[in-house]
Amino acid sequence: MYSIGQAAELTGFSIDTIRYYEKIGLTKPAERSPGGLRSYSEDDVKRLSSLHCLKRTGLALEEMKAFLQEGRCFANPAFPLSGEDREAIESRTRILGGSI
Repeated sequence: MYSIGQAAELTGFSIDTIRYYEKIGLTKPAERSPGGLRSYSEDDVKRLSSLHCLKRTGLALEEMKAFLQEGRCFANPAFPLSGEDREAIESRTRILGGSI
C-alpha cells in the first residue's frame, strides 16, 4: 500500500490532483486508515498512471472518465474480440481522435 504522497510521486500527479480526481469520481475512493489517512493499492497507482498518460494526450476529464469507464484491456490476442469489444475500441478511438 502507498500513501498519497508516494502515489503522487509514482504517478506524476500532485496530492491535490489525486484528491480532486477522487472527489469527482475519476478514481474510486481511497482506502482509509483508522486515522483517516488515504492509502493506495498497486491497482490504484496503475489507474492513476493511466490517467496521467491520458491527461498528456489533452483529453478533458470527462473524456478520460469515458475512456476508462469500461475497465477492459484488449491486448490478449488469444481471444477474439466480441462485437461489444469492437464498439468499446471504436468509442475509445473516437475519444482519442478528437484530441491527438
